[in-house]
Amino acid sequence: MSDKMTKYLMSCYHADCCEMVFPERGKIAVDANSVKRIWDLPNRGQPVPYVVDHDANHTIVEMYGLENAKLAQLSTWVNMIKDMNGTADDNFFRAWLIAAISGFLRPSTSTKVSPKSFLAVLDLTKLPDLDFCQFVADSIQHAFLDLGDKKNSVSCCVFHLLMLYLDSLDHGERISGCGMRVQAWTPALIKKVIKKDTKEDGQFGKLPLKDKKRKIADLVSSFCTDISKHISMKMSAFVQGIAKIYEESDGASSSNPTRKRPRTDDDESEFEDGEDSVEEDEEGATGDDDNLTSSDESGSDGDGASKDFLSFEENVQKKAFDEVAASELKRDDEKKWLAEYEPVGFFDVLDTLSDEGMDFGDHHLPAAAAVDRGAEEASGGVPEEERGAAPGSSPILRTGIETRCKL
Repeated sequence: MSDKMTKYLMSCYHADCCEMVFPERGKIAVDANSVKRIWDLPNRGQPVPYVVDHDANHTIVEMYGLENAKLAQLSTWVNMIKDMNGTADDNFFRAWLIAAISGFLRPSTSTKVSPKSFLAVLDLTKLPDLDFCQFVADSIQHAFLDLGDKKNSVSCCVFHLLMLYLDSLDHGERISGCGMRVQAWTPALIKKVIKKDTKEDGQFGKLPLKDKKRKIADLVSSFCTDISKHISMKMSAFVQGIAKIYEESDGASSSNPTRKRPRTDDDESEFEDGEDSVEEDEEGATGDDDNLTSSDESGSDGDGASKDFLSFEENVQKKAFDEVAASELKRDDEKKWLAEYEPVGFFDVLDTLSDEGMDFGDHHLPAAAAVDRGAEEASGGVPEEERGAAPGSSPILRTGIETRCKL
């Protein structure tokens, strides 16, 4: 970040209204919502405790083997993090957070680690309940209030002002629609947009700010991206649950399979004898009416028992058939529901806004929808090697450490 751009953004920030004011172009609010949009930090909960606490200092000194927490240089602290070799434990995470707060989120003119950041990172379970967005916005306002009219240097997250300014320009470049806006801005893209915003006389402010419709389009795009990710996760869990149910049912039905022995010559003879007996029964059943009448008169009790047995057997067969039919019908209904289910229906919102005159280019489509266009187009047309950071890496720590180490 050049000193010239830093001074330009500092001259446009007004601490009384927490806005960057650009004459004849508009205003950009620098509040907690803007920090959430750019950095995706926690935006609710208790205020971040940023005070010197002796118990917290003592705990951090013992935890990291320091002689004096107030004398810990930020460069030494960064080297200590590097020596951990990326160990994924609580000590590494606390050290990373202390460096991020001291060197980036709320930097100072000192080159040492700020002991005020120790208390906030002691209990890692409380981090999601701390309002870091308001913490960053307040630090920017307080830094400018204490500065007065001499805007030559300031101790706050000036890089947030740069990201917020660039993301609010109508620059016309293809850019990713990811929810965390800082991930869309690579070093090459930052330099390109700054160059387009530079006037012939070397001053900044050539590009216009996004109008109201464009801002709404960006918000809708970010909203659809977040909802698409959420629904994709839920849909994946749903499909896995359905598959597990079918696996369990198939396993239960096959747990006691009926084993068939090979057919022998004795079985063939028994089968032929059975066919002969069946034919004899049929001939007996088609006898004359006299025999039927005499059998009814002489053995009415036996015939009644036979009819009851046949009725019971028919009921059992009918019940088994109904259960099989109901199971198959349920399976068909589930398959039909899964085939017709559409997980994302939020693009209707985009169609409605487009009918009202809003332009939704490819760079405003949600990332979930841009996947089908190819990895390069989904990432804003920037190749992997030019993105500046591996997926999942934190621009906060990287930029903060590089900025502070240059001092």
